[in-house]
Amino acid sequence: GDTFLNSTEDVNRLRFRLRFGFENQLFDDTRMLIRLASGNEINPVSLNQTLGQSGQLSEIFIDRAFLEWKARDYRGRPWLTVAGGRLDRPFLATDLVWDDDLAFEGFVAHLRQSISTVGEMIGLDNGLDRTSVGANIGAFPVFEDELPIPDGSSNDKWLWGAQLTFDQSFEDSSLFEVGLAYYDYVNIFGQRNEFGSRLKDWTAPE
Repeated sequence: GDTFLNSTEDVNRLRFRLRFGFENQLFDDTRMLIRLASGNEINPVSLNQTLGQSGQLSEIFIDRAFLEWKARDYRGRPWLTVAGGRLDRPFLATDLVWDDDLAFEGFVAHLRQSISTVGEMIGLDNGLDRTSVGANIGAFPVFEDELPIPDGSSNDKWLWGAQLTFDQSFEDSSLFEVGLAYYDYVNIFGQRNEFGSRLKDWTAPE
């Protein structure tokens, strides 16, 4: 791997990032988005390019590419959103958990319900229309294993995630949000090699 020659001193860099996207509303509740961005193939959480690389060419990648469909209630508000492809971060989180530049590849479903709608169903209008609860559910393939397994099982690596959310907006445009999430990695652990063998090196997660 790369050798880190300096991990203690600050360094000034000239950097840039480029993003160019195309969005198309296919139907009333269905949209497609494709976005290209600068970056590099070994760092999935940075779109930055550093100037001063001996004239090497900068790289452009497919940053986002997904289809999204929304189901709406009788007031036209989306209560269910389903999407698949290379997606934005689907969970309520901070950079301590998921970087904003990280793309999630797979399928997600977002459910969101305004508490005021519940009150309307039982004949109440209690002014809670700025309060909502929701859930985010996703399945994301991390690594596809093409090697056959004798027992017919799969070594494909997956990330499954589920989250409950609550948000409250206020008249001064401030917003309070909180979420509780659970993430489950499947087959993410590498397999031990026999002594002197490198046969299972590929199972080590990147």
